[in-house]
Amino acid sequence: LLRLLFKSRSGAVNSSSSNSSRIGSSSSSSRSSTINSNSSSSSGSSSSSSSVVVVVVVVVVVVVVAVIVVLVVVVVVVVVVVVAASVVVVVVVVVVVVVKVVVVVVVVVAASVVVVVVLILVVVVVVVEVVAASAVVIEVVVVVVVVVEVVVVVVVVVVVVVVVVVVVVVVVVLAVVAVVVVEIAEIVAVVVFSNFCSGGISSSYGISSSGGNSSSSSKSSSNSSTVIVVVVVVVVVVVVEVVVVVVVAASVVVVVVVVVVVVVVVVVEVVVVVVVVVAASVVVVVVVILVVVVLVVEVVAASAAVIVVVVVVVVVVVVVVVVVVVVVVVVVVVVIVVVVVVVVVVVVVVVVVVVVVLLCVLNDNVCFIII
Repeated sequence: LLRLLFKSRSGAVNSSSSNSSRIGSSSSSSRSSTINSNSSSSSGSSSSSSSVVVVVVVVVVVVVVAVIVVLVVVVVVVVVVVVAASVVVVVVVVVVVVVKVVVVVVVVVAASVVVVVVLILVVVVVVVEVVAASAVVIEVVVVVVVVVEVVVVVVVVVVVVVVVVVVVVVVVVLAVVAVVVVEIAEIVAVVVFSNFCSGGISSSYGISSSGGNSSSSSKSSSNSSTVIVVVVVVVVVVVVEVVVVVVVAASVVVVVVVVVVVVVVVVVEVVVVVVVVVAASVVVVVVVILVVVVLVVEVVAASAAVIVVVVVVVVVVVVVVVVVVVVVVVVVVVVIVVVVVVVVVVVVVVVVVVVVVLLCVLNDNVCFIII
């Protein structure tokens, strides 16, 4: 397109210069030859103006398509990140529920084992001693489970906050870049077409604008093309800005929903911890009051093995959950950084191409150097 534009302008300039030299050399030419040369000059100017209009329309369309592609990529990234965060939250909740079930099963089995061992080892131990041993074991297990839940909730909150902050920053940056690029394209298109309609290019080449009906018709067609292109550009800009506003609003809604979910989870966990601690304290007080003469050796011997098994299982589950959450966070952050870098590179390339094309359209020397 650049070469065609340069050739069409060169042809228009050559035809104009040859017509003027022919008129200067042959002073005895008739009135009809003068009228023919003027009409050919105006037709050359019209074809050059049409070529420039086509080039600028193509440039504007390319810029708008690039901006729309960038916005589509932003929407896809936002959806992927939100889905990933939701999956992580669901997985963590499922793991916590499974751990609770396993701990409950282990506690029931352990209580049964403790009862059997105590009955076998100490035949004369009363039922109150058995209750005391089971209460101590259950209290230890409950405390471990509460610690695990607190750790998991803290990890989930940190992950969700980091992901949401990164997504919001990426969306805002890309939205600002898209709006700036579209506004630059709109301003440049309006300036270029205004220059062509006012006859800036024709006067710079020394082309005569006196052509009668053909000159006025070419100006009216150029004005019509200018109005159509400007209207199209304005409509596209409005659509892009509406899309940007919708994307930013969706991001804000996602942030609000995630924050509400995190707050609800934290409040529920705090209530559970308070209830568990109070219940454990009450159980301990009741057991201490009822069982004063319980032998310490029997309690330790009956519950040591069960406590060790439960603590080992809980620690392994916590380690696995933390490792999975950290891996998910690293993968999400790497994907977001890569997408941001690619989008920024695409936007920079589009802006450079637009600037080069507009410089070529506005200045023939720069166009000749680029070609």
